[in-house]
Amino acid sequence: MAVNQEILNITEAIKAAVPAERIYLFGSYAYGTPHKHSDYDFFIVMPDDGVHPLDAARTVRRVLARIGKRTPVDILANYCSRFDDLARLPTLERKIAQEGVLLYDSH
Repeated sequence: MAVNQEILNITEAIKAAVPAERIYLFGSYAYGTPHKHSDYDFFIVMPDDGVHPLDAARTVRRVLARIGKRTPVDILANYCSRFDDLARLPTLERKIAQEGVLLYDSH
């Protein structure tokens, strides 16, 4: 999957807004199956000792509402340890870890 400039701009806006450890793109754009009603799906993996994931997602949504973007964006977030634990089970987090596009990794 080729990452377009809008996805890169959104990733940079997320990084500037919250202390993300990892940022994934998942869903139809990541899996190469977008259609005319598709949105961008981002999952933000947050530090365990940082901002609550729900607060981080709200902050990112507010920031993204102020920047010009053509495609709607959906934001999910969770703590790193929780994401990694859930990625070991048959969950959305596992699909994201295995098939999503890792756009940013702080390590």
